[in-house]
Amino acid sequence: MSAIYQEKYKKNFVEEFLFYIHQNLAEKYPIIDPFLGAYELEKGELKIKETEKSSEFIKPFKIAINDFIKKINFTTEEKEKISKIIIEEGKDN
Repeated sequence: MSAIYQEKYKKNFVEEFLFYIHQNLAEKYPIIDPFLGAYELEKGELKIKETEKSSEFIKPFKIAINDFIKKINFTTEEKEKISKIIIEEGKDN
């Protein structure tokens, strides 16, 4: 998804996503504000630093991902590529 986003918008997906969270969702869900340092998002991997708070972190983070993806407006072809990637990654687990 990151590569498709970068190709489409010529911007870094992670930086844009984290800024989106800070700008639009951090007030409602302070735990996911990237500037508080509770987690890292690098190379597509989420690392929660404050593991004792992980249960309250996951739901708002999923909301952030879904909201950001809706904002992107992927084409049907791009959505198919992403779906294939997700399915393939799911097979590895």
